[in-house]
Amino acid sequence: MHIFAARKKMGFVKTSDLYIIPFTGLAAGTHDFSWDIDGKFFEEDNYLEITDASVHVTCSLQKSTHMMELDFSGKGTLTLPCDRCLNPLQVKVNASRKVIVKESDMESSESDDLFFVGKQDYEISVGGWIKEMILLSLPMRNVHPEGKCDNEMIDKLNNLSDDNGLKPLNE
Repeated sequence: MHIFAARKKMGFVKTSDLYIIPFTGLAAGTHDFSWDIDGKFFEEDNYLEITDASVHVTCSLQKSTHMMELDFSGKGTLTLPCDRCLNPLQVKVNASRKVIVKESDMESSESDDLFFVGKQDYEISVGGWIKEMILLSLPMRNVHPEGKCDNEMIDKLNNLSDDNGLKPLNE
């Protein structure tokens, strides 16, 4: 068990601290990291639509003298409301992302996958990259398969009157 995971179980570490990689002491070469993402990962940023999560994320970090390549991949499920009936829906996650981190005095880049760290920096927080990778893997529309939605909610939606300005689903 990673030392941060053990300390988190005892209540000493914030969830966001679990996604920090101290790179200064790492030798050149490949280093592997992994995390098990749960619903609390999304709670800290008040991402309320995701009510639960079970995603295993791995990161292969290739370190060289002035650059690091991080290859992330994640597989699992997220629970969020169905866009049609609002009942809980499990959505499969299968995502990957590559990030390049270079040592430089520059502060920003035009690329979403190229980042810079200063010579005085000794660690990087990868939680935001993981969260972005997972969220961008979700489909635009999250609905139950046909016939699996809450029938009571579907009936209410189909019986909406024109008085409220909304059209029924069956039109």
